[in-house]
Amino acid sequence: MSESRSETLDDETMRLRLLVDALDDCAILALDNRGCVARWNRGPRAEPRDEVALMGRHVSTFYPEPDRSAGKPERDLQAAEIDGRFEEEGWRVRSDGTPFWADVTISPLRDSGTLVGFAYVIRDCTRRHDSEARLAITTALLRATIDCLEDGVLAADIDGEILVCNDAGVRNIALTGDDEGPEGWGLFLADQLTPCLAEATPLARARHGEKVRQVELFARTKADVEGRWYSVNGAPLRDGMGAILGSVAVARDMTAMKTRESELKQLSLVDELTGLCNRRAFLSLASHQLAVARRTGRPVALFFVDLDGLKEINDAFGHDRGDAVLREAGGILRASFRGSDIIARLGGDEFAVLALDTDTHRVEAARARLLAHVDELNSASERAYYLSMSVGASVPSPIDSDSLEALLVRADGAMYEEKRRRRASRPPRAESDHFNVAGARSRRRA
Repeated sequence: MSESRSETLDDETMRLRLLVDALDDCAILALDNRGCVARWNRGPRAEPRDEVALMGRHVSTFYPEPDRSAGKPERDLQAAEIDGRFEEEGWRVRSDGTPFWADVTISPLRDSGTLVGFAYVIRDCTRRHDSEARLAITTALLRATIDCLEDGVLAADIDGEILVCNDAGVRNIALTGDDEGPEGWGLFLADQLTPCLAEATPLARARHGEKVRQVELFARTKADVEGRWYSVNGAPLRDGMGAILGSVAVARDMTAMKTRESELKQLSLVDELTGLCNRRAFLSLASHQLAVARRTGRPVALFFVDLDGLKEINDAFGHDRGDAVLREAGGILRASFRGSDIIARLGGDEFAVLALDTDTHRVEAARARLLAHVDELNSASERAYYLSMSVGASVPSPIDSDSLEALLVRADGAMYEEKRRRRASRPPRAESDHFNVAGARSRRRA
């Protein structure tokens, strides 16, 4: 070898040595074929820098005592020799006895096929290992926390692949949507008619950067044919630079609350005794229908009905019997009018009906039908009292702008006028008009 070539090789060896020594985040050791340290780089943080103390020591120096006793250092060298490379992460110890988490690579060194030693590279990964351990604990805590939630939680990447889903979110189509299924099944908007497809769910909308809050969705599946209500929130998942990585959605089951709201609304709008609308419900529903009728030109009629003699029945037979009479009156009104008509007990012995598509000519037919049902009930019963009703009606003209309350006053006036005429034309009786004297006496004789 010429002198210039030898100098060039020495220069390259020196530069390589300087490069290796400059690596301060890992220890690079040259081991002889017995596994003892022959050379190492001078810059690593992983090991003390006393080269004299390290030279000639077996690589087992870097292993914890349990591993040394189990023969692991020798097995690692043997695996590297046989397989051509050995890699692992595990605990090692520095020369001063402090442990650290190491990324270890062992490669055999050969000269013409003969094993002459090993290259043993150790990188200190303690910080990363500790961070990963803390992250694992945090992840486990987060997972346990969301699994304790009754709300369904689902996170997905930008392509919609599920990353995290708690127990309550499994198979919850309020989170994922449902593009398939028979008609009437699946996920719907709050109207319970419009399908909410997968791309319209809060989870999917959040993937496009939208923050979605309290979207009401209705889900009906084979497992729950009655359907369930959900309130769903969605938000995008972003990295530190603000780029969207995916989205997360939370679905809260609102079925129980919706049911309770419906029950409370029902209680607030329904007369408990008769099951008819109460005054509040009638004023609201009838006002709306009256406005619609005026806008469309459809005729309506307002009936005001008074249950005659209720006070006398209460006084003679008790309030339980009076309540039964009110329920009978409610049944007669239902039988006399259509399901589309709005029937209500306004309070006490007063009832009202807004009959749709009923003009002046049909008012008398409706009145006759009502009184016929009253007579039919009285004829079929041998009770000690008669059921009697007085009826007044008001039919607004197409250009009539009176309020519902004004129409009620007019119908009430018509009802009292009818009551007065009926009393004036009826001959006086020895006992109350509202008592079935013959029926009462026949029962007393029995």
